[in-house]
Order: sequence, then structure tokens, then C-alpha cells
Amino acid sequence: MANIKHIITFVMLWIVTMHLCIAKSKNDELDSVTYSSFLSVKPQDDPYFPDDQWLVNAIQEIAYYLRNHKFNEWDRRHIKNKPKSSSIGFYAAFPEPKLRSVHWQVRENCGQNFYKCISYLYSVIDSAPFTRSDDVSMMLSRNESFSNDTAISDLNKDCKRSLKYAEKTGLPFDTPFDKFFWRTSASYYMCWYTMLGTPALSMIGESCDNFANCLDSKLRHRNYDPRSDDKLSFACAIHSFCPDPCCPVKRVRSIDECPNIKKNPCLIENNKSANISNRQCLFNRQENQNLEDIIANNWNVSCHCKEKGFEWKSKFGMCTDINECTNNQHNCDGKTQTCLNLPGSYQCICKWDYFYDPEIKKCVNRNIVLKPSRNESFSYFKIFDDFKGFLELIGLWHTP
Repeated sequence: MANIKHIITFVMLWIVTMHLCIAKSKNDELDSVTYSSFLSVKPQDDPYFPDDQWLVNAIQEIAYYLRNHKFNEWDRRHIKNKPKSSSIGFYAAFPEPKLRSVHWQVRENCGQNFYKCISYLYSVIDSAPFTRSDDVSMMLSRNESFSNDTAISDLNKDCKRSLKYAEKTGLPFDTPFDKFFWRTSASYYMCWYTMLGTPALSMIGESCDNFANCLDSKLRHRNYDPRSDDKLSFACAIHSFCPDPCCPVKRVRSIDECPNIKKNPCLIENNKSANISNRQCLFNRQENQNLEDIIANNWNVSCHCKEKGFEWKSKFGMCTDINECTNNQHNCDGKTQTCLNLPGSYQCICKWDYFYDPEIKKCVNRNIVLKPSRNESFSYFKIFDDFKGFLELIGLWHTP
């Protein structure tokens, strides 16, 4: 009777365990589907997605507001008052060191659903004292007509005053620091969604070649930076939300300037190369889709390595040796040879108890007696001497 009870108990535990495993598997599958689906399908029944026009306008407002952060903000954790221009902007990297924690409301709204994220960010930005609609440069970009240059100048003065007020008060947040904290967190997530290739961010739908700070005294309403060309997929989103690890400067007039920029990570290895393509830094969205790495500025880029057998490692910021042995990029015989990694190459060496036979160009077991080559005669005396040496070694032969 006791054995029957044990068997029944065991069966019940097995059924419960299998049920939990199957349920977990289904939940994981559901999470995976949900995660991938919001990146590629427009959820028309999603409460955070009113319509297409709303989405376009919301993304344009968010892109402008965070572009203002990228090019005009400074790290308020360490600097209270506005510093010199060299310390302003996060176009080369996100604030360093990274935030100790992401803004909790941004994380809560942007961590799972892209459209929920857009809805939340847009609702906050809409209450800000200075937005995209207040910038005269955006008005000119939309080809709005003005009576004369004086009218444009007057509008720009109002624009500058509103911008300064927003910068000083930090509204719609409690303090300028809170604004910095929130916008940095929002930039993390919007850059992440850009790296993931969210279709809604492939085109912004308007010019983003501006610094989002009214008319520039020299460049006016457009800076004509080729990196912000909205005709190129995700170019405007990257220009608005993400730093540029390959071309870490505020503005370039031509993309050909980037290889010669001092902060170009590929310049160190190829500074003496006459071929400009060897100094080209390549950035791939598909290789930069980890949120934690984005926050920590751990970007994966590709650079040319001048020495054969080396490859670029973003982790170290330099070209490192390719280990052909561990990467299985060698042609050594696994049975008789061991791969030895060398700087820029590798070498196959014979395993223990094998020796290299130059006649057949292979590693041969020492215990196998080979047929003598043409250049050597078979000698029983040699075999006897070898055997005698072995006996002496183990103490069974003593030469008088």
C-alpha cells in the first residue's frame, strides 16, 4: 500500500513539473512573439497608436526635443552653469559615466512597447515651454513665408528667449537636472529602438539637419550635415537620438571629412596610410542592439587592420591578433597535430609522441617503424643500438 502511495505521489509531481515547463515554454514563446511583433507591425488596435499622422508628428516632436539635448545640453551632474562650447553636447558619446539608473517613468513606459514609449514621451514634451513649433528654423525648413528679414529676426529673438527660459527653468520638469536626467534616459531608449530597426523610425519625414536651437548665426536654419539626410534609412533617427562613435564631431560638411578626424577610432591604426578607405570607420546597427551596451557607450565599430591576421576589437580600441586555433580557422590535423597560435598567423606542431617526417610531410607516431627512405639504408645495428639505449634508460642494460 505504501509503495502505491509513493508511485501516485511521484506521478502527480511529474505531471505538475511537466505542466509548469510547458507553461513556461509557451510564455517564453509568447514574449518572443510580442517583442518582435511590435517592431515590425503597426498595431492599429493598440491604445497607444491613434493613427499614422499622430505617430509621424509625435516622432518629429520627440526627435527635435532630444536633438536639442544631444547638441546643446551638458552633464548637469558635474557642471551647474553652462560651460564652454567644447563641453556641450553628447554627439560623441552619451554622458560618461553612465547614469546610475534610468528615469523610472521612462523605463516603465519604454521598456516593453515602442508605441507606449512614443505616447508617453510625446505627452511630456507637449507640455514643455519650448518645442519644435516654437523654433523659427523649423518654420523656415517648412518653407513658411515671411514678409521680410526683419520679421525673421524678430521671431528668432523670441525663439532665443523661449529657449533660454526653458534651459534655465528646466520646465516641464522640476529642475534643469531633472530635465537632463529624463532626456538622457529617453535618448537611451529611442536610440535603442533605432538600432533595433523599428520601421516607424526609418524616415522622420522632415529635415533634421539642425541643432534644434533656433537660427544659427552662421549656418542659419540648416547645417547641411550629410549624416542627417532623411532620405537615408534611419539616418535622421540616429542623428537625433544617438551619438556617432565613428565620426564624433558636431558637424561635417562632407562625409569624406570623417576618416581624417582626430577622434576617429580607426585613425590610430591607419594614420600613415595613403588610402583614405583604410581609415574608414564602419558602424552597423545590427551589431549595436544591446540596451546596456548602448547606455555604457560600448559601441561595436569596424576598422581596417594594416597587418594580416589581425582584426579590430572595439572593446580595446585597437587591432588584435586573430586566434585561428580557437576560431577553428586552421588546417591542422586534429589527430596528430596541435594548433599553435602566433602573432598574425598560426603553426601546426606534432602532438606528444609524434614526430614530423619531412619525406611524407606528416606527423608520425614514434612507435610505428617506417619504411626507410631512399636516402637512408635499413640497419639492424641501428635498431639494436636504439633498443640497447632504451634498456640502459630503464636500468636493464649495463655497458661494461
